[in-house]
Amino acid sequence: MLVMWLALVLIACTKKKDPEPAPPDLPPATEIGANTFGCYLNGVPWTPRTNSPYCLWCSPILDVNYEVAIGNDGPYFWVVATRENPDGKKQIIQISSGKLNRIGSYKILKTNAEASITLTSNYNYITPADNDVSLDGELIITKLDLGSTRAIISGKFHFKIQKGNDIFEAKDGRFDISF
Repeated sequence: MLVMWLALVLIACTKKKDPEPAPPDLPPATEIGANTFGCYLNGVPWTPRTNSPYCLWCSPILDVNYEVAIGNDGPYFWVVATRENPDGKKQIIQISSGKLNRIGSYKILKTNAEASITLTSNYNYITPADNDVSLDGELIITKLDLGSTRAIISGKFHFKIQKGNDIFEAKDGRFDISF
């Protein structure tokens, strides 16, 4: 009996390992149409935001479009996320893809890409069309529900884009958008 009691005391005093915390400062990776977007850009949490509480005339900080185009490029998808930093400088991440008609992985490359990234930092554009840009990444669509009343597109992304000595690397990217 004493041995059982001693075993219970030792088990109760054993330090439990805490669960892995969720990424701080990023929205959860959901598929419910929560209108969220975020990633770690060069290791720093990046989410869309504006500094103005009265920004009714500003561009949307999260904008999305999905259109069925006539020809070989459709359907076409793009999401644009805008962040205004406290110093007033703006950054924009735009992810786009032609022929987005299924759940799955789309390669982001400089040439022969299935998806594309445009990064704007204080109106300095970095696009795959620039000669001195290298680009690699992936867009993963996890939900594509084009329901009749409300459409939802959700997914994940990561990319690395370099122009000259400037390198921008996005990790753990996620979005969940309804329109």
